[in-house]
Amino acid sequence: MRSVKIVALLSKDYKEYREALEGFRKALSDSNIRYDITLINNMEDDVSIAKLVNDIRNNNPDLILAIGSRALYKINTYIKDIPIVFSMVLNPNTNNSKNTRLTNNGNITGVTLSIPVRKQFAIFKEILPNLITIGVIYSPEENGKLVEEAKSALKQLNIDLIAADVKGEREVPKTLNYLINVVDAIWIIVDNAVNSVESMRNIILESVRNDIPVMGPSEKYVKAGATFAVSADYESIGMQSGEMAIKILNGKQPSSLPIEYPQDFVIYINEKITNWIGLKIPDKILNNSIKISK
Repeated sequence: MRSVKIVALLSKDYKEYREALEGFRKALSDSNIRYDITLINNMEDDVSIAKLVNDIRNNNPDLILAIGSRALYKINTYIKDIPIVFSMVLNPNTNNSKNTRLTNNGNITGVTLSIPVRKQFAIFKEILPNLITIGVIYSPEENGKLVEEAKSALKQLNIDLIAADVKGEREVPKTLNYLINVVDAIWIIVDNAVNSVESMRNIILESVRNDIPVMGPSEKYVKAGATFAVSADYESIGMQSGEMAIKILNGKQPSSLPIEYPQDFVIYINEKITNWIGLKIPDKILNNSIKISK
């Protein structure tokens, strides 16, 4: 059997993306597929798309692995005849932003970075059993669909979502001051209109000052002071993507494989913050989490 050729695109040379790539390799190795991976990890804005596409085609790959949103959206409208499996792409079905819209010509599938909101809020409810209201600051253009999905999921948990939409980060301080007075907890989502370093610092600092727990989207936010986060296991996402790639290399069409959510997740908890705001984390959660003491 010949060795299959795969081009792997990394949005950036980050540790998380490397972990996903390692998981992808493990899945292929476990299946006894012979493969050769060519790695391209320069996805900066000044990189010529024409050159990138040409470099990919010169490798004559059987499949393309795109790790991260930048890698996927660089090529998804230009390569329609080669199967593309993506990994660690945030909200590919809900992102409305014009420059990150997923154009799927039937040759694309993969594993999102997003943990299902129902799963996130179920854990939120375990940590805060008396939770009644959650606040979120967001841009409707970027996360409108995600917020609507969250409202539906929270309704089933008898929790109200107070969603405050903003047009840009200048509106964040005033909006935050309102939310702090009416919610039991804050949910931070990845949103380009909100997630500047200054805005995140302000949201986390004011929440802590008012003893309000904050759920962030990843470990990075917990290290910055968020109370906890439910985040994907990056190597596991890579393995899931690898399993999808195996099916395609064995004859399945990408269009027959629905986009998947991560099967595994990690809970990060900032012990310093939980102690500061007087939040007791249930042992069931604490014993299965990664503790951060910053």
